[in-house]
Amino acid sequence: MLARGKVAGTIGVGRRLVLLILHLLCIPVLAIVLAGGAYYLMPSVPRYGEGRLGDDEITLANALRLDGALWVDARNEVEYVSGHVPGSILLNEEQWSRRIEAFVMRWNGQPVVVYCGGAECNASRAVARRLRADVGVPEIHVLRGGWQGYVQAGRSIEQGVFGR
Repeated sequence: MLARGKVAGTIGVGRRLVLLILHLLCIPVLAIVLAGGAYYLMPSVPRYGEGRLGDDEITLANALRLDGALWVDARNEVEYVSGHVPGSILLNEEQWSRRIEAFVMRWNGQPVVVYCGGAECNASRAVARRLRADVGVPEIHVLRGGWQGYVQAGRSIEQGVFGR
């Protein structure tokens, strides 16, 4: 039996409005639920200095444990003079032919740790590749976090031109 003035299968305006509001509320709630699930299920982005090490990377703690390692600064000369790892030598791609001899004179087969400005710098990787290819250094590591990580760890620094 039909109610007076209504066609079978239709609903009232008030009821339609309620359904519309419910549908509109479901969209943001569903989006929040999906975003929360994605946040929970997805691995987080590693913070600076965290996460998996690259093939040739080494942490500062492990680099400091290397017995007699030769440290190589792959930054430019101005940065090197303003501060560097004590006893490190300056060797970068820009001055490779001028500085490689100093490296060869100091290297006696010990492990090598190369660093540059920070985590975003690739100069240390380039120098490490060349030392491996051109000189045949078998044990070479790139310092994770570079100079920035070294300084932030509160390690002592040296200034001037020692080890050039």
